[in-house]
Amino acid sequence: MKNTIVFVYLHNLKIYKNLNQMKTKKIIIAIFSFYCLFSTILNAQCDITIESTSQQICLGDCFSLSYLGGCQGSSTNIMDTDFNNGTIGIGWASGSPCPSFANPCGNDNDGTPHAWVGNTSSFPREFLTIPYSVTTACQICFDLKFATQGNNSPCEGPDEMDEGVSLQWSTNGGITWTDIIYFSPDGCLYSSNIWVGQGTSVSQNYSSDFVVWNNYCFNIPAAAAGPATQFQWYQGQVTDYNCDHWGLDNVQISCIDSSVTTLWENNHGFSYSGHFPPLQCPPDTGTYIYTLTINDSIYSDTDTIEITSLAIPDANAGYGGSVCDYGFTLNANTICVIYDSANWTSEVPGVIISNPTNEITPVNISNIVPGVYGSSCLAPIHFYWTLYDTAGCSNSDTVLISFYQTAIAYAGQDDSINNLSYSLSAIPSINCSYGEWSVISKPTGAGIENFVDFTNPQTTVNVPIDGNWCFLWEESNEYNSICMSRDTVCIFFDDSANFISNNISIKNEINIYPNPSNDFIYINISNEDELQVEIFDINGKSLFNKNIFDKNKKIDVSGFSKGVYILRIIDNNEIFHEKLIID
Repeated sequence: MKNTIVFVYLHNLKIYKNLNQMKTKKIIIAIFSFYCLFSTILNAQCDITIESTSQQICLGDCFSLSYLGGCQGSSTNIMDTDFNNGTIGIGWASGSPCPSFANPCGNDNDGTPHAWVGNTSSFPREFLTIPYSVTTACQICFDLKFATQGNNSPCEGPDEMDEGVSLQWSTNGGITWTDIIYFSPDGCLYSSNIWVGQGTSVSQNYSSDFVVWNNYCFNIPAAAAGPATQFQWYQGQVTDYNCDHWGLDNVQISCIDSSVTTLWENNHGFSYSGHFPPLQCPPDTGTYIYTLTINDSIYSDTDTIEITSLAIPDANAGYGGSVCDYGFTLNANTICVIYDSANWTSEVPGVIISNPTNEITPVNISNIVPGVYGSSCLAPIHFYWTLYDTAGCSNSDTVLISFYQTAIAYAGQDDSINNLSYSLSAIPSINCSYGEWSVISKPTGAGIENFVDFTNPQTTVNVPIDGNWCFLWEESNEYNSICMSRDTVCIFFDDSANFISNNISIKNEINIYPNPSNDFIYINISNEDELQVEIFDINGKSLFNKNIFDKNKKIDVSGFSKGVYILRIIDNNEIFHEKLIID
């Protein structure tokens, strides 16, 4: 049996990892306190139980050690505020978030008022304490809750990695601040907020421990010990007033008297003389057995705890790369890797991952373009390959894929002109377009053409002789010349006096199909006029020349070689030219 005072001290040093644990400990306290009312026997004056944030961790993870209990009368609360009077209360230098104490998003665990940082709060948002004299024998404990992402204001939760809350300390009047811990919207605790300003989105936080009220306790770091240390809960990044809300309650700073000593040791050579050891991060797998001895010079007690460090699967996301257009195939390396399950994810919402649980899977960004490209015509996207084992350990690797927007070249319509000079008119297809004009075919014996500016999509070309000239417009992404596209346009130059250029009216009356073709083409006309149909090769040689009298005419082109030809149709001195492709 133990004196009730011992359990009051036990309560003051509580470390609640979840709500169920908190309720259980309060019940135990009540039972023993009741039992002591009927007892006059007093046994040992020191009694401790080691606690850890986790007894099974994955290699690379860290955990905190603390203890419940102690020696009789050895603990003092130097700050204890619960906001139950509906104000910020004493012990605070400022509460700049202008919190609400009306519990707008529901009650906390004890049903009393708490401080809720909602849509009336300024930002950056902070709760700042007055200076306290603290040592490494002190702890700071508090209740915290994040609102759930997607709820209406003032209950809308944080959803970007830099929108969480940091617990910080300062020993120079707030000139500089150092993180003790960072509560991230992804549901994890980190040593600091390294994502400031990045705006990295996380999956919705519905299942996070932080979206329900829980109590958290942290040891005062050695560097924070001093006669005038301030603490603050700080949220420096938010979307706006109506977003990224959270609450705080039951803030306590408790310190153990200097007459009580403690010694922590483990089976791997660790030794620490202090009440709350630094964060433990085992460098290897295996079992770590920690022993704590507490002593008040008269009485003592000892407790042990085992921590298991488990191996994690070795994730290898493979190699990144560059790709033109929308698709890429991810290829993770799983050779000689033991794991239970796996999945691919992307940092950009809307990316299609065909088989997210397969190490090899196609991905596609077609449903989020062109907006994802931006002004650079480039979309660098990280993909994450995560492996899980049966014990719950996971490991991730990332691969960067650079999606370059591909140009779709358009050189303009085929035409004819009664001149030896023509204004070419290609249309750039992307913001980051770079293109060049060149000649792909010209009449036999022709001299050298002249482009006024061969890199300008709208430029003038001068040719030395009449005939059919075909020009190539080659357009590429300015930042990746591999991502290119080509299109051709053929111009029939004839500077004779009898030339009549393309006529819009006859063009609207004629339908030529299929084009391209490899066997027959059909010419459908809307009137009964006699048409003269002639087909030229790229050198201007006539290969077909007939008159058509009926509305529908089939022309056999199966004997033509693959390539580009010019189809000329004359109707009552109106001339129409069309590029014909034989494939």
